[in-house]
Amino acid sequence: MGRFLILGKEERQKYLFRMLCGRGQTVTYCDSWLDGGYDAVMLPVGKSARYLEQIADKLQAGEYVFGCNFPEEIIEQKRRQGIFLWIT
Repeated sequence: MGRFLILGKEERQKYLFRMLCGRGQTVTYCDSWLDGGYDAVMLPVGKSARYLEQIADKLQAGEYVFGCNFPEEIIEQKRRQGIFLWIT
């Protein structure tokens, strides 16, 4: 079982929230960062880079972040810190 943070208000985010909750996962769904030590953070497709900019300093080693349009230099920087950015 994982701990998920879903950021944003896109329909995809709402669907993902319902799907994960339906499978018994621990999910926080909001529009801004909440401290909590997550296994995975899901960013909205159209605004991934903007959200990543806002939360980059709050991410912890071992967290996975899913989104798109991440700058390559940020991907490498976070990877060296043990944070994994996955482009979907």
